[in-house]
Amino acid sequence: MQLPEPPQLSAPEALNLFEAYGLLLGARLAPADQVGEQLQRLLALPMAHLQALTQGAAQGVPPGLSTSLSAEMVRQLRCAREVEAAHHISAVALTSKGFVDVGVNDEGSHMLRDAFSRATQAVIASMSVFGESAEVRAKCSMLLHRMIETLGVELLGVLSSALPQLLGAADARELVELVTLVNQLVLKFKSSILAPVTVLFCPLSTTVFAHLGALDAAIASSSSASVGATGPASEPVRERRNLLRCFYSLLHSLVHSDLADVLAAPQNSAHAAPSLRALLAGCIEGPDMQLQRQCFAITQRLVELWVGTVPGFDTYVLHEVLPVCFQAPAQPHFMLKDAAALPLLEASAQLQKAILAKLGNELLSYLRDRLLPSLGCEATFCTEYVRRVAEGDVHQLRDFIRDALVRR
Repeated sequence: MQLPEPPQLSAPEALNLFEAYGLLLGARLAPADQVGEQLQRLLALPMAHLQALTQGAAQGVPPGLSTSLSAEMVRQLRCAREVEAAHHISAVALTSKGFVDVGVNDEGSHMLRDAFSRATQAVIASMSVFGESAEVRAKCSMLLHRMIETLGVELLGVLSSALPQLLGAADARELVELVTLVNQLVLKFKSSILAPVTVLFCPLSTTVFAHLGALDAAIASSSSASVGATGPASEPVRERRNLLRCFYSLLHSLVHSDLADVLAAPQNSAHAAPSLRALLAGCIEGPDMQLQRQCFAITQRLVELWVGTVPGFDTYVLHEVLPVCFQAPAQPHFMLKDAAALPLLEASAQLQKAILAKLGNELLSYLRDRLLPSLGCEATFCTEYVRRVAEGDVHQLRDFIRDALVRR
Protein backbone atom coordinates (compact mmCIF):
# COMPACT_ATOMS: atom_id res chain seq x y z
CA MET A 1 0.00 0.00 0.00
CA GLN A 2 1.40 3.38 -1.01
CA LEU A 3 1.51 6.01 1.72
CA PRO A 4 -0.12 9.34 0.91
CA GLU A 5 2.13 12.31 0.14
CA PRO A 6 2.51 14.71 3.07
CA PRO A 7 0.44 17.86 2.64
CA GLN A 8 2.15 20.86 1.08
CA LEU A 9 2.09 23.88 3.37
CA SER A 10 1.43 27.37 2.12
CA ALA A 11 4.01 30.05 2.92
CA PRO A 12 1.95 31.52 5.81
CA GLU A 13 1.35 28.02 7.22
CA ALA A 14 5.05 27.22 7.07
CA LEU A 15 5.89 30.45 8.92
CA ASN A 16 3.29 29.67 11.56
CA LEU A 17 4.91 26.29 12.01
CA PHE A 18 8.37 27.81 12.49
CA GLU A 19 6.96 30.22 15.05
CA ALA A 20 5.24 27.37 16.92
CA TYR A 21 8.41 25.26 16.92
CA GLY A 22 10.37 28.23 18.21
CA LEU A 23 7.93 28.83 21.04
CA LEU A 24 8.03 25.16 22.03
CA LEU A 25 11.82 25.00 21.97
CA GLY A 26 12.10 28.31 23.82
CA ALA A 27 9.92 26.92 26.61
CA ARG A 28 12.90 24.66 27.51
CA LEU A 29 10.73 21.59 28.04
CA ALA A 30 13.72 19.37 27.17
CA PRO A 31 17.34 19.41 28.39
CA ALA A 32 19.32 22.42 27.19
CA ASP A 33 21.63 20.45 24.89
CA GLN A 34 18.66 18.81 23.16
CA VAL A 35 16.98 22.20 22.70
CA GLY A 36 20.18 23.55 21.16
CA GLU A 37 20.51 20.62 18.79
CA GLN A 38 16.87 20.84 17.71
CA LEU A 39 17.17 24.59 17.15
CA GLN A 40 20.26 24.16 15.00
CA ARG A 41 18.50 21.52 12.91
CA LEU A 42 15.41 23.70 12.59
CA LEU A 43 17.30 26.79 11.44
CA ALA A 44 19.46 24.74 9.07
CA LEU A 45 16.42 24.27 6.82
CA PRO A 46 15.70 27.91 5.87
CA MET A 47 19.40 28.77 5.91
CA ALA A 48 20.28 26.05 3.43
CA HIS A 49 17.56 27.31 1.09
CA LEU A 50 18.65 30.94 1.56
CA GLN A 51 22.28 30.14 0.82
CA ALA A 52 21.31 28.21 -2.29
CA LEU A 53 19.16 31.13 -3.43
CA THR A 54 21.99 33.55 -2.77
CA GLN A 55 24.44 31.49 -4.79
CA GLY A 56 21.96 31.06 -7.62
CA ALA A 57 21.11 34.76 -7.73
CA ALA A 58 24.80 35.67 -7.67
CA GLN A 59 25.38 33.47 -10.71
CA GLY A 60 22.46 35.06 -12.53
CA VAL A 61 20.39 33.28 -15.14
CA PRO A 62 21.40 29.63 -15.67
CA PRO A 63 23.73 29.45 -18.71
CA GLY A 64 21.46 27.15 -20.68
CA LEU A 65 18.55 29.60 -20.35
CA SER A 66 20.33 32.93 -20.77
CA THR A 67 19.44 33.19 -24.48
CA SER A 68 15.91 31.83 -24.30
CA LEU A 69 14.51 33.96 -21.45
CA SER A 70 13.00 37.35 -22.17
CA ALA A 71 13.74 40.37 -20.02
CA GLU A 72 10.33 40.01 -18.37
CA MET A 73 10.98 36.37 -17.53
CA VAL A 74 14.36 37.30 -16.03
CA ARG A 75 12.61 39.96 -13.93
CA GLN A 76 10.03 37.43 -12.75
CA LEU A 77 12.79 34.98 -11.82
CA ARG A 78 14.54 37.66 -9.80
CA CYS A 79 11.30 38.64 -8.04
CA ALA A 80 10.51 35.00 -7.24
CA ARG A 81 13.94 34.57 -5.69
CA GLU A 82 13.48 37.72 -3.64
CA VAL A 83 10.09 36.57 -2.33
CA GLU A 84 11.54 33.20 -1.39
CA ALA A 85 14.56 34.78 0.30
CA ALA A 86 12.28 37.04 2.34
CA HIS A 87 10.26 33.97 3.37
CA HIS A 88 13.31 32.13 4.72
CA ILE A 89 14.51 35.21 6.64
CA SER A 90 11.04 35.50 8.17
CA ALA A 91 11.27 31.87 9.28
CA VAL A 92 14.38 32.63 11.34
CA ALA A 93 12.87 35.81 12.81
CA LEU A 94 9.65 34.06 13.83
CA THR A 95 11.54 31.13 15.33
CA SER A 96 13.46 33.57 17.53
CA LYS A 97 10.25 34.79 19.18
CA GLY A 98 10.54 31.86 21.58
CA PHE A 99 14.03 32.91 22.70
CA VAL A 100 14.19 36.09 24.73
CA ASP A 101 17.13 37.15 26.91
CA VAL A 102 19.32 34.15 26.18
CA GLY A 103 21.87 34.87 28.90
CA VAL A 104 25.54 34.25 28.18
CA ASN A 105 25.86 32.06 31.26
CA ASP A 106 22.57 30.20 30.90
CA GLU A 107 22.85 26.43 30.51
CA GLY A 108 23.17 25.55 26.84
CA SER A 109 23.03 29.22 25.82
CA HIS A 110 26.15 28.93 23.67
CA MET A 111 24.39 26.53 21.31
CA LEU A 112 21.34 28.76 21.05
CA ARG A 113 23.30 31.94 20.49
CA ASP A 114 25.59 30.22 18.00
CA ALA A 115 22.62 28.96 15.99
CA PHE A 116 21.02 32.41 15.75
CA SER A 117 24.37 34.10 15.17
CA ARG A 118 25.19 31.86 12.20
CA ALA A 119 21.68 32.29 10.80
CA THR A 120 21.87 36.08 11.13
CA GLN A 121 25.27 36.17 9.44
CA ALA A 122 23.88 34.12 6.56
CA VAL A 123 21.03 36.59 6.22
CA ILE A 124 23.49 39.48 6.17
CA ALA A 125 25.56 37.69 3.52
CA SER A 126 22.48 37.35 1.34
CA MET A 127 22.07 41.14 1.30
CA SER A 128 24.97 41.42 -1.15
CA VAL A 129 22.64 39.82 -3.70
CA PHE A 130 19.15 40.69 -2.46
CA GLY A 131 19.88 44.09 -0.91
CA GLU A 132 17.99 45.97 -3.61
CA SER A 133 14.75 44.25 -2.66
CA ALA A 134 12.68 46.33 -0.23
CA GLU A 135 10.89 43.20 0.99
CA VAL A 136 14.14 41.40 1.78
CA ARG A 137 15.54 44.48 3.53
CA ALA A 138 12.36 44.74 5.61
CA LYS A 139 12.62 41.10 6.72
CA CYS A 140 16.30 41.55 7.50
CA SER A 141 15.47 44.60 9.62
CA MET A 142 12.77 42.61 11.42
CA LEU A 143 15.28 39.86 12.19
CA LEU A 144 17.85 42.35 13.51
CA HIS A 145 15.24 43.87 15.83
CA ARG A 146 14.44 40.37 17.11
CA MET A 147 18.13 39.67 17.70
CA ILE A 148 18.40 42.53 20.21
CA GLU A 149 16.69 40.25 22.72
CA THR A 150 18.20 37.01 21.46
CA LEU A 151 21.85 37.84 20.74
CA GLY A 152 22.13 40.97 22.85
CA VAL A 153 25.44 42.80 22.61
CA GLU A 154 26.77 40.24 20.12
CA LEU A 155 24.44 41.77 17.56
CA LEU A 156 26.70 44.82 17.34
CA GLY A 157 29.41 42.80 15.64
CA VAL A 158 26.95 41.59 13.03
CA LEU A 159 25.41 45.02 12.61
CA SER A 160 28.72 46.71 11.81
CA SER A 161 28.95 44.67 8.62
CA ALA A 162 25.24 44.75 7.82
CA LEU A 163 24.55 48.45 8.28
CA PRO A 164 26.35 49.82 5.20
CA GLN A 165 24.48 47.37 2.97
CA LEU A 166 21.13 48.14 4.57
CA LEU A 167 21.71 51.89 4.44
CA GLY A 168 22.77 51.86 0.81
CA ALA A 169 19.26 51.29 -0.56
CA ALA A 170 17.14 52.33 2.44
CA ASP A 171 14.28 54.76 1.98
CA ALA A 172 13.25 57.19 4.73
CA ARG A 173 10.96 54.68 6.43
CA GLU A 174 13.64 51.97 6.47
CA LEU A 175 16.18 54.48 7.76
CA VAL A 176 13.88 55.27 10.68
CA GLU A 177 13.79 51.54 11.48
CA LEU A 178 17.59 51.31 11.44
CA VAL A 179 18.06 54.38 13.64
CA THR A 180 15.48 52.91 16.02
CA LEU A 181 17.42 49.64 16.06
CA VAL A 182 20.64 51.36 17.13
CA ASN A 183 18.67 53.43 19.65
CA GLN A 184 17.27 50.27 21.26
CA LEU A 185 20.78 48.88 21.61
CA VAL A 186 21.93 52.12 23.24
CA LEU A 187 19.06 52.07 25.72
CA LYS A 188 19.68 48.42 26.56
CA PHE A 189 23.48 48.39 26.93
CA LYS A 190 24.36 52.06 27.54
CA SER A 191 28.03 52.96 28.06
CA SER A 192 29.23 49.35 27.70
CA ILE A 193 28.90 49.65 23.91
CA LEU A 194 30.78 52.93 23.42
CA ALA A 195 33.29 51.59 20.87
CA PRO A 196 30.87 49.80 18.49
CA VAL A 197 28.26 52.56 18.60
CA THR A 198 30.97 55.11 17.82
CA VAL A 199 31.68 53.14 14.65
CA LEU A 200 28.01 52.74 13.74
CA PHE A 201 27.18 56.43 14.19
CA CYS A 202 29.28 57.53 11.22
CA PRO A 203 27.45 55.69 8.40
CA LEU A 204 24.13 56.15 10.16
CA SER A 205 24.40 59.93 10.52
CA THR A 206 25.84 60.28 7.01
CA THR A 207 22.75 58.60 5.58
CA VAL A 208 20.38 60.57 7.82
CA PHE A 209 21.78 63.90 6.67
CA ALA A 210 21.77 62.79 3.04
CA HIS A 211 18.07 61.91 3.31
CA LEU A 212 17.30 65.17 5.12
CA GLY A 213 19.04 67.11 2.37
CA ALA A 214 17.00 65.34 -0.29
CA LEU A 215 13.77 65.91 1.64
CA ASP A 216 14.59 69.59 2.18
CA ALA A 217 15.14 69.95 -1.55
CA ALA A 218 11.82 68.24 -2.27
CA ILE A 219 10.04 70.50 0.20
CA ALA A 220 11.67 73.63 -1.21
CA SER A 221 10.62 72.71 -4.74
CA SER A 222 6.98 72.33 -3.71
CA SER A 223 4.99 75.52 -3.28
CA SER A 224 2.50 73.75 -1.01
CA ALA A 225 5.02 72.07 1.29
CA SER A 226 6.10 73.80 4.46
CA VAL A 227 8.24 72.37 7.24
CA GLY A 228 6.62 74.35 10.01
CA ALA A 229 3.05 74.36 8.73
CA THR A 230 0.37 73.43 11.22
CA GLY A 231 -2.03 72.25 8.54
CA PRO A 232 -1.94 68.97 6.61
CA ALA A 233 1.67 68.12 5.76
CA SER A 234 2.94 66.79 2.46
CA GLU A 235 4.63 63.39 2.27
CA PRO A 236 8.19 64.85 2.24
CA VAL A 237 7.34 66.98 5.29
CA ARG A 238 5.97 63.96 7.16
CA GLU A 239 9.03 61.87 6.25
CA ARG A 240 11.34 64.66 7.35
CA ARG A 241 9.58 65.04 10.70
CA ASN A 242 9.61 61.30 11.35
CA LEU A 243 13.30 61.01 10.49
CA LEU A 244 14.25 63.97 12.65
CA ARG A 245 12.11 62.72 15.53
CA CYS A 246 13.89 59.37 15.37
CA PHE A 247 17.34 60.99 15.11
CA TYR A 248 16.62 63.26 18.08
CA SER A 249 15.55 60.21 20.06
CA LEU A 250 18.91 58.58 19.32
CA LEU A 251 20.80 61.72 20.38
CA HIS A 252 18.73 61.87 23.57
CA SER A 253 19.59 58.26 24.36
CA LEU A 254 23.30 58.82 23.67
CA VAL A 255 23.70 61.85 25.90
CA HIS A 256 21.68 60.31 28.74
CA SER A 257 23.40 56.91 28.56
CA ASP A 258 26.98 58.12 29.10
CA LEU A 259 27.60 57.89 25.36
CA ALA A 260 28.03 61.57 24.44
CA ASP A 261 31.64 60.70 23.55
CA VAL A 262 30.21 59.03 20.44
CA LEU A 263 29.40 62.50 19.10
CA ALA A 264 32.77 63.97 20.09
CA ALA A 265 34.87 61.08 18.76
CA PRO A 266 37.45 62.05 16.08
CA GLN A 267 35.93 59.70 13.48
CA ASN A 268 32.59 61.46 13.92
CA SER A 269 33.94 65.02 13.90
CA ALA A 270 32.49 65.66 10.45
CA HIS A 271 29.02 64.87 11.79
CA ALA A 272 29.20 66.85 15.03
CA ALA A 273 28.40 70.22 13.46
CA PRO A 274 25.46 68.95 11.35
CA SER A 275 24.11 67.11 14.40
CA LEU A 276 24.26 70.28 16.48
CA ARG A 277 22.63 72.33 13.72
CA ALA A 278 19.82 69.79 13.42
CA LEU A 279 19.43 69.79 17.19
CA LEU A 280 19.21 73.58 17.47
CA ALA A 281 16.76 73.67 14.57
CA GLY A 282 14.68 71.14 16.50
CA CYS A 283 14.58 73.53 19.46
CA ILE A 284 12.89 76.09 17.22
CA GLU A 285 10.83 74.27 14.60
CA GLY A 286 7.26 73.26 15.23
CA PRO A 287 4.58 72.32 15.43
CA ASP A 288 5.51 69.61 17.97
CA MET A 289 6.51 71.53 21.11
CA GLN A 290 7.12 68.32 23.03
CA LEU A 291 9.75 67.42 20.46
CA GLN A 292 11.24 70.90 20.86
CA ARG A 293 11.42 70.29 24.58
CA GLN A 294 13.34 67.06 23.99
CA CYS A 295 15.83 68.96 21.82
CA PHE A 296 16.31 71.49 24.62
CA ALA A 297 16.97 68.64 27.05
CA ILE A 298 19.60 67.13 24.72
CA THR A 299 21.26 70.52 24.27
CA GLN A 300 21.29 71.11 28.02
CA ARG A 301 23.06 67.81 28.59
CA LEU A 302 25.69 68.66 26.00
CA VAL A 303 26.25 72.01 27.69
CA GLU A 304 26.76 70.24 31.00
CA LEU A 305 29.20 67.77 29.46
CA TRP A 306 31.11 69.78 26.86
CA VAL A 307 31.50 73.35 28.13
CA GLY A 308 35.07 73.64 29.38
CA THR A 309 36.10 70.31 27.84
CA VAL A 310 35.43 70.51 24.08
CA PRO A 311 37.52 73.27 22.48
CA GLY A 312 35.46 76.12 21.09
CA PHE A 313 32.19 74.90 22.55
CA ASP A 314 31.98 77.72 25.13
CA THR A 315 31.83 80.32 22.36
CA TYR A 316 29.46 78.17 20.35
CA VAL A 317 27.06 78.04 23.29
CA LEU A 318 26.89 81.83 23.56
CA HIS A 319 26.60 82.57 19.84
CA GLU A 320 24.55 79.61 18.60
CA VAL A 321 22.87 77.79 21.50
CA LEU A 322 21.70 80.67 23.69
CA PRO A 323 19.74 82.47 20.92
CA VAL A 324 17.40 79.48 20.41
CA CYS A 325 16.00 80.13 23.90
CA PHE A 326 14.52 83.35 22.51
CA GLN A 327 13.77 82.16 18.99
CA ALA A 328 11.61 79.22 20.09
CA PRO A 329 8.77 81.25 21.71
CA ALA A 330 8.91 83.73 18.81
CA GLN A 331 7.72 81.14 16.27
CA PRO A 332 4.21 81.45 14.78
CA HIS A 333 3.16 78.03 16.08
CA PHE A 334 4.02 78.91 19.70
CA MET A 335 0.84 79.65 21.63
CA LEU A 336 0.82 80.13 25.40
CA LYS A 337 -2.62 78.55 25.64
CA ASP A 338 -1.14 75.28 24.32
CA ALA A 339 -0.56 72.79 27.15
CA ALA A 340 2.97 72.13 25.87
CA ALA A 341 3.97 75.80 25.88
CA LEU A 342 4.83 76.19 29.57
CA PRO A 343 6.96 73.01 29.71
CA LEU A 344 8.84 74.29 26.66
CA LEU A 345 9.53 77.60 28.38
CA GLU A 346 10.71 75.66 31.41
CA ALA A 347 13.10 73.66 29.23
CA SER A 348 14.44 76.93 27.85
CA ALA A 349 14.91 78.27 31.39
CA GLN A 350 16.70 75.07 32.44
CA LEU A 351 19.08 75.41 29.51
CA GLN A 352 19.89 79.00 30.45
CA LYS A 353 20.52 78.00 34.07
CA ALA A 354 22.80 75.20 32.86
CA ILE A 355 24.78 77.70 30.79
CA LEU A 356 24.97 79.99 33.82
CA ALA A 357 26.39 77.15 35.92
CA LYS A 358 29.15 76.69 33.35
CA LEU A 359 29.90 80.24 32.17
CA GLY A 360 28.77 82.43 35.07
CA ASN A 361 29.33 86.16 34.52
CA GLU A 362 30.35 85.57 30.91
CA LEU A 363 26.77 84.55 30.18
CA LEU A 364 25.25 87.41 32.17
CA SER A 365 27.32 90.11 30.47
CA TYR A 366 26.66 88.62 27.04
CA LEU A 367 22.91 88.58 27.71
CA ARG A 368 22.81 92.13 29.09
CA ASP A 369 25.20 93.85 26.69
CA ARG A 370 24.78 91.97 23.39
CA LEU A 371 22.04 89.40 22.91
CA LEU A 372 19.04 91.07 24.55
CA PRO A 373 19.76 94.53 23.05
CA SER A 374 20.07 92.87 19.62
CA LEU A 375 16.49 91.62 20.11
CA GLY A 376 15.26 95.16 20.71
CA CYS A 377 14.92 94.87 24.49
CA GLU A 378 15.12 98.04 26.57
CA ALA A 379 17.92 98.50 29.10
CA THR A 380 15.62 98.13 32.11
CA PHE A 381 14.26 94.83 30.81
CA CYS A 382 17.78 93.57 30.04
CA THR A 383 18.88 94.33 33.60
CA GLU A 384 15.84 92.65 35.13
CA TYR A 385 16.12 89.60 32.86
CA VAL A 386 19.76 89.09 33.75
CA ARG A 387 18.89 89.42 37.45
CA ARG A 388 16.23 86.72 37.09
CA VAL A 389 18.70 84.42 35.33
CA ALA A 390 21.32 84.98 38.01
CA GLU A 391 19.15 84.91 41.13
CA GLY A 392 15.88 83.14 40.33
CA ASP A 393 15.26 79.42 40.13
CA VAL A 394 14.06 77.67 36.98
CA HIS A 395 10.37 78.17 37.73
CA GLN A 396 10.80 81.86 38.50
CA LEU A 397 12.70 82.40 35.25
CA ARG A 398 10.09 80.43 33.33
CA ASP A 399 7.26 82.53 34.77
CA PHE A 400 9.13 85.76 34.05
CA ILE A 401 9.51 84.73 30.40
CA ARG A 402 5.84 83.77 30.24
CA ASP A 403 4.72 87.11 31.69
CA ALA A 404 6.95 88.97 29.25
CA LEU A 405 5.37 87.09 26.35
CA VAL A 406 1.88 87.94 27.64
CA ARG A 407 2.77 91.66 27.71
CA ARG A 408 4.38 91.81 24.28
